Amino acid sequence: MNLWSKSQLRFDVIITLLISTILLGSIHSASAKSAAQTVGEGIQLIQQGQVSAAKARLSGIPEPYSGEALFLAARIAEFEHSWTQAMSLYRQYLSEDPFSVHQLEARAAFALLRAYRNDPLLADFLYLIQLRDQNAIAQMQQASSRLYATHPKQPLAIRGQILMAHSLLELALQPQKALELYLKIADATFSMQEDWYIQATFGAVFSALRANQTLVAKAQFEQLQAKLDSSWANRNSLLARSWQQRVNAMAFMLDLQSDKIAKSEPPFLWGVGARLLLDTPVGSNNKFAPIWQALTEKELSVQSVTLWITQESDWHWLRSDLLRGAHANGYIPMISYWFFGDKISPEYVEANRQRYLDEIKYKLIPLLRDLPQAYLILEPEFNKQGIETWEGWDPLMLEAIALIRKGAPQVKIGLGLGDWDQPGSTPSYASAQKSIEASDFVASMLMLSSYTERVHSAPDWSAWVRALRLGERLQQHFNKPWMLAYLSIASEPNWEAQQAIELQKLKDYLPMLRKLGLFALNWFSLTDEPNQQGWFSDAEQSFGLLTADYQAKASFNVYKQLVNNNSEPNTPPQILNFKVGKIPAPVLTPLTIKADFSHWAAWQIVIMQDEKAWISQGVGDSLQLNWHGQMLPEWAHSGPVTISLSLNGQLITQSQASWDGTLSSTSIINESMTLSTWQIWQREPPEKLNPLMLGKEVLGKETLGKKALGKETSGAFEIVLTNTSPEQVSSLYVGLIDSEGYLQTLSSSGYTYSQRNNIAINIPLSEFKYSWVKYENGLPIWRENPTGTISIVLQNSAQTPINFEVSKVHTLLP
Repeated sequence: MNLWSKSQLRFDVIITLLISTILLGSIHSASAKSAAQTVGEGIQLIQQGQVSAAKARLSGIPEPYSGEALFLAARIAEFEHSWTQAMSLYRQYLSEDPFSVHQLEARAAFALLRAYRNDPLLADFLYLIQLRDQNAIAQMQQASSRLYATHPKQPLAIRGQILMAHSLLELALQPQKALELYLKIADATFSMQEDWYIQATFGAVFSALRANQTLVAKAQFEQLQAKLDSSWANRNSLLARSWQQRVNAMAFMLDLQSDKIAKSEPPFLWGVGARLLLDTPVGSNNKFAPIWQALTEKELSVQSVTLWITQESDWHWLRSDLLRGAHANGYIPMISYWFFGDKISPEYVEANRQRYLDEIKYKLIPLLRDLPQAYLILEPEFNKQGIETWEGWDPLMLEAIALIRKGAPQVKIGLGLGDWDQPGSTPSYASAQKSIEASDFVASMLMLSSYTERVHSAPDWSAWVRALRLGERLQQHFNKPWMLAYLSIASEPNWEAQQAIELQKLKDYLPMLRKLGLFALNWFSLTDEPNQQGWFSDAEQSFGLLTADYQAKASFNVYKQLVNNNSEPNTPPQILNFKVGKIPAPVLTPLTIKADFSHWAAWQIVIMQDEKAWISQGVGDSLQLNWHGQMLPEWAHSGPVTISLSLNGQLITQSQASWDGTLSSTSIINESMTLSTWQIWQREPPEKLNPLMLGKEVLGKETLGKKALGKETSGAFEIVLTNTSPEQVSSLYVGLIDSEGYLQTLSSSGYTYSQRNNIAINIPLSEFKYSWVKYENGLPIWRENPTGTISIVLQNSAQTPINFEVSKVHTLLP
């Protein structure tokens, strides 16, 4: 045994680098981040109505203002009723074309000020908005009623009533009261020349649907259409055409609500996550553990976990071991591959086209090809910045899909759409027609915060209605399974209650969404991410169902209830295909097992010979596994083996195959061990591992001959442990180390099987396809190939000691 201290082998630093590369957003200097943080705090304070505190934050920013400081200054001026100054600041802010959610607010505020800056009721109307932002619904209702009672014919008083009705519908979950108010406004404005009557009737349709009054909704819809067919439309042709587009875009909802989910519908897949390793507390870079440990502790029974891969991701640490571990723990991996990101444009894509395809060939496909199954979302939010009309996008996506289908055929592929199309507009996914048709599914997103939702009071732009509208378009055009790849609702500033309310609405909308083909929904993310940056500004840090300290928000319990109440019974699916491949020469070619099912299920494969067995498990609606003869307590010998398939805990079928007796070399160890955190056990295998066989492939070209790393026939090694538990073993990293201390390690979760009191960790040598690393003074040093003697290592990543006995070490080499 050889024990190394944490300072010598800094795996905590390794994991820290992994986390820092996966989080979305850009990196700023310390001083810029400090200024941005100060401005962000001021914007949150102004959102909560704390003007003095917000001004104090702004006073620490030197003039002339730029960026978000301009927006904060404009909001303060607006609060202080300095309309001209506010307009000037908003105009200057928008002229910078900021990459920020606040540009939506700035546009809406500027338009309002430009239209009503001379209206004496403007301050009263903005006060209603401030009460709405603070979720003071009862106080807002009183103020709105007073304003309307004293000025019933004034536009801003009527707008205040419409804003109030919308708030009752979307913030207070009171659709019946919203319906009553909308109907009252419609009656009072029927003969007015403005479009207040249309807005109120339109809102009444949505309120009636939410109140499960379909007949009332249809009656209001007919009245709305009658207005658009009247002489009013002739006098207001542009406005009438705009309203007609919005009415046409929501008409499908009238019949959709009454439909029920067919019993033949496959189980719905609930998911969560953004990364697979979480630190405690989040952002501390300490106490890392796989996401499924937190899911188990919190009893959140989702079926999938998500991993984001971006251009900032460090591929040294993007490895398949955790993805395999997800399968072994009952979660199917969802990969969001965001290569072009927010830089996307026809020019940028064209300039980076070959680099994109090379990364797919030589990094993404090797990451995914040995998984039993996974879902891959290509380029979330591609439909923007000119891509939506660019003819070059479809050919590129078709080429990418073809590469992945060839290299990892068990992976399901879909493109990810942004949900920002306006009602009646040309679909922004027009540039991806052929590639969506060639995909297994189509994906979309839904992201919102108090910053996005405060800019409108139209019920057809509420989050779930947008999702329904997109889903209906996708179903009509493609009729593909549809995934909500990431649902993100920020709880800050001042929106924790609303985060939960939006999920409560999903209970009503889910049957309609499923009728439109929705089969999966992934929440982004499980926890808040204190260091995350992006378009939603400071709201980016509060998308979690849990706080950074793993405390449950109100939304967590709502999501948990949704998952529990909408997870179908574990009825086994039908087997569409079940094949066991024969074993041709060479002898190290594995036995290959493939299966396809009618819908998602938890599966288990057991291969038995006499009393010996190998067990593998995972989830999905298909699987592909390779078996090299490993069993417990000893490896298989020449002769027949029995392959059993169980789905959702029920034995479904068995098959027979012959095995030609490939045997491994064995060392009997019988060494009792206690490993503290980051300590390792090290041992040479019974057969020496040739460094040439572990050589790195570079861009698909083998640098060290036919035995280079990454081949199915490279062989494997196995460590057999006793006197321990699967829970303890899950904290072990297993790997190889050369004579100079360079190593590769993998999480054991996806490579473990057990029988009775034996636990085996069996890792194909083809999995060691990454660079080798060692640390000096806390910094990583990389090289492509190992040198000298190669040993096997075990390392404890848990915060507590692990006790076990190393019983045997096997090697199977060509």
